[in-house]
Amino acid sequence: MSDALRLGLGGYFARSELPVGALTQHDTGELLRRAGLAAGFVVESEFKGTVRGPGGGRLKVDWVWFTPQDRRRPIVAIEIEGRDVDQKSINADRAKFGDCGAAVRALVLFQVDHDLSPKGKPSRSADPVERARTLLGLPEVEVLRDIDLTKPGGIDGLQTRARQALAKRMGSPG
Repeated sequence: MSDALRLGLGGYFARSELPVGALTQHDTGELLRRAGLAAGFVVESEFKGTVRGPGGGRLKVDWVWFTPQDRRRPIVAIEIEGRDVDQKSINADRAKFGDCGAAVRALVLFQVDHDLSPKGKPSRSADPVERARTLLGLPEVEVLRDIDLTKPGGIDGLQTRARQALAKRMGSPG
């Protein structure tokens, strides 16, 4: 991974042992923001789709990457959840992913809570990724951990998939 993308993220003075490369929700979003900009996309947080939530307001996708030429339909849509994400949040994510029209969709699970302690683990599963993947029920949506993005090839791979999806959308070979 590019050191410039990760500069200043993670490396917390944590309350207890954390996995190498684990991030807070904020730092996960910042890494995604930096990566989208570095890949040449226009990056937007809290993108309003057309799906309405229980309160009547439109549901918002955490992060999207657009082309400068088309700010209506994102190339990439990303939701960030804690590794202990609940079913209600997953249901909302499913609706947002189905609505946004993005070619690349990812659910990223962060592992460091706001107080720099490890985020809770899901109760009935040893593997948060498999649990979230099963609850989401959308095989076309990647489910990744923050450490999947911070390891070599992680965030760079997401940038590559975004560029390939853009080339495909524009009708040119990847």
